[in-house]
Amino acid sequence: MARLFRRNDDVPKRSLWQRFKDVVTTDVSVLFKGVDEGSLEVLETLLIESDFGVPTSLALVADVERRHKRGEVKTEAEFRQALAEGVEAALRKGNSDPALTVNAGGPTVLLVIGVNGAGKTTFIGKLSASVRAQGRSVLLGAADTFRAGAIDQLRVWAER
Repeated sequence: MARLFRRNDDVPKRSLWQRFKDVVTTDVSVLFKGVDEGSLEVLETLLIESDFGVPTSLALVADVERRHKRGEVKTEAEFRQALAEGVEAALRKGNSDPALTVNAGGPTVLLVIGVNGAGKTTFIGKLSASVRAQGRSVLLGAADTFRAGAIDQLRVWAER
């Protein structure tokens, strides 16, 4: 059962997006005093705590370390660039197709799920606008039983 009141020692939950922004906006000069085992360990911990997942975090750290050993990463700017390129490559890898596949013979049903605060409602609003701009009709159905304002927020996005 959820508590109605917070205790003074409670740490507020942070969304996946907030944790991702923490990685992007981290002052890596603190991490980057030359690439060594310590700085790579700090980077690994930061990525894992930001929910990049263990395999992806290990791959990103290994990529930065490999690039450092080849002499490609010597400065903080190069470190940031290597990390950014690694994150982009991790997001693009796999066999996912970003194109929206629609059912030609009838309605297309999309279910959007994710952790609280990840931006699902905002995504649904933007996706709906994109689909309408292509000349298709959209029907939105809210199924959020956890957050009281979710249905109203979805209604506002639908009207926009």
